[in-house]
Amino acid sequence: MPGGAAPPAAWRHVTITLHPLNPAFPSIELTADDEGAVAVIAGLVAVLGSP
Repeated sequence: MPGGAAPPAAWRHVTITLHPLNPAFPSIELTADDEGAVAVIAGLVAVLGSP
C-alpha cells in the first residue's frame, strides 16, 4: 500500500439490505451466498436536490 499503510482489515458484511424509496417495490437483501452472482453496474455521481 502507498506510504506503508497497513492493508484493510478482512471485515465483511453479513447481509446488505437495499430499501427502495418507492414503496411499490420490495427491499432487496444480499447475503454472502449472493457473492459472485451480483455486480455493481452504476455509481452515485451527484445529488441533484433534496426532497
